[in-house]
Amino acid sequence: MNFYCLAPYIFSLVSLAIYLVTMSHDVLPIDAGELAAVQHTLGVAHPTGYPLFTYLGFLWSKIPLATSVIVRLNILSAVFCAIGNFFLFKTFLLLFQNNVEESISIKTTKARHKQSTQSKKNNTIIHPLLIMLVAVVGTSFAAFSKTYWLQSAGVEVYSLHIALISAVLYYVIFLFQQSQITLRQWIIAGLLLGLCFSNHMTSVLLMPGLLFLIFKKSSTFKLFFTNALKVIGAAAIVVLFFYSSLMILSSSQSLFNWGNVSTVENLFRHITGKQYQVWMFSSSKAAADNLEMFIQNFPDEFSLIGVGFMIAGAIYMARKNKNAFWFFVVSFFTTIFYSINYSIKDLLPYFLLAFVSAAVFMGAAMRWIFEYVENFQSKPSLGFLVLGIPIFLISFNFSKTNQRESYYVGDYTREALLSVEPGALILSYQWDVLISPAYYYQHVEKLAPGLMILDKELLRRSWYYIQIERWEPQFFNGIEQERNSFLEALKPFEQGEKYNAAKIQQSFEKLITAILTKHYQHRPVYLAPEVLANEIRKGVDVILPDSLKLVPQKYFYRLTSSMDYIPKENHEIPEIRFPARDDLFTKSMKNSILTVLTDRLAYELSFQKQEDANQTFRMIQSIKEDVPPPPGLKVITQP
Repeated sequence: MNFYCLAPYIFSLVSLAIYLVTMSHDVLPIDAGELAAVQHTLGVAHPTGYPLFTYLGFLWSKIPLATSVIVRLNILSAVFCAIGNFFLFKTFLLLFQNNVEESISIKTTKARHKQSTQSKKNNTIIHPLLIMLVAVVGTSFAAFSKTYWLQSAGVEVYSLHIALISAVLYYVIFLFQQSQITLRQWIIAGLLLGLCFSNHMTSVLLMPGLLFLIFKKSSTFKLFFTNALKVIGAAAIVVLFFYSSLMILSSSQSLFNWGNVSTVENLFRHITGKQYQVWMFSSSKAAADNLEMFIQNFPDEFSLIGVGFMIAGAIYMARKNKNAFWFFVVSFFTTIFYSINYSIKDLLPYFLLAFVSAAVFMGAAMRWIFEYVENFQSKPSLGFLVLGIPIFLISFNFSKTNQRESYYVGDYTREALLSVEPGALILSYQWDVLISPAYYYQHVEKLAPGLMILDKELLRRSWYYIQIERWEPQFFNGIEQERNSFLEALKPFEQGEKYNAAKIQQSFEKLITAILTKHYQHRPVYLAPEVLANEIRKGVDVILPDSLKLVPQKYFYRLTSSMDYIPKENHEIPEIRFPARDDLFTKSMKNSILTVLTDRLAYELSFQKQEDANQTFRMIQSIKEDVPPPPGLKVITQP
């Protein structure tokens, strides 16, 4: 095996090494905690379920590496992205290789100089070393773009998505170059597509380009439909196998049972992401805002060099390889159109296929440069100069993607869970930085056993009640009537029938009140600051009885009926390793902590507890140094 055959393996291993350097060693925000817990315990994740991702993660998490489970699963994400790089590299080699007939006469650099003058003016043949360097540069534009690189940093379904769509793209280009496509090859294409869908449903964005391939390779419309049926049929078998297996998991008393997909009806709702459909094609303004965000972010992904390369490469491919040009153009714009019409915070990963397609055009520009500049053809070793581009890309995005010191989500979650009394009940909906990571710490690391953290928003879904009872079978004892009344009012809404919104809301509020008052009788009950700010003070969803009030502690407000002073339960200064630069999540987290501590400071001052107030003020200053002392606080300087 020569060096050129080894090049894809070498590139993927080098990229893996870089990914491992920037990989997180803890839980990252959003869905990472939930997904890691689901993988390790073999459960059902949030829609659309991601069965292939779950099964591969489950097997990988059992490898006896001398690391925590989360580190093991983070490594798997880096491996997935490196596999994607392998297939992308091979795709570039296929796309930009010399034509076979022309290459026969070009055995050496010396032979190439003997071509006719006309051939030099319209040269399409370059040295194999330069083709390899085209693949290095093109793959680097994808591998070290910001969003792509970030998928390697922690547990996320998009890392496997990268590996699978890259494999599909490679096979599509391979089929484009075949004079005839056999039944076996069509079936392989369908199986690969099915694996994509078994991980993430945005694989539908591959369909327009794939149908274009089938159309170009079919001499008649009848043959087009026949070939399309072969591909879709093979894909459907894989998809049905993996998603039907979720029904088995859902019925097996797994700890995580999002959607309760034990029935065909529930499984269909889960796969189609029905609860998220309200955010799809919601408004033209949202689409315009998302498009503006994509355009503004694009140079941040690839740098302005990448933007220029993309434009030049698209021109080159339009002239040299129209089939590949249209395939990637269709993939690029289909992805953009679909993604801008989805109104979620973590939208950039939905553009991954567009970013990969753009990187293909960038690689094409590199091929054009090598053809156009004669110095590269007379002395191919000069091509090594273009390795400066990958080095530049790595340095350009390194600081944006480096998650090695990203411990703040884990620190906050551990601190928050351990700050309350054992066996407590916490009501919150801080999914991104508390509830999702708590799933991992409680059910994998076994932190704070007996504590129950309820997601107020998920309490609006009937499946959540089944999951709660798997965690704590006696949870609804004594409040069955309130639970059943709410679920009965909710049923027509979930089934798409006519429903009474006022009845649902009224029964929901009664249920929340019943949960809090019932559990207050035998366990500590805490509410997160967002519940106080957005529900209790506005008088919606969470209505407290007049006999109960909230006392601020450290991260939460404790429910109590006492009018006396209640001491602080946790006196330790918060030890949260915030990154140097704030982002959406750190700002939200700091605001949440400061809200509770500021209220705690006011509470202590109202009882003339100067020593406790000073201690709380030091906690506040550990989060925000420039906070001035409030009136009434006699600041005590620590020795």
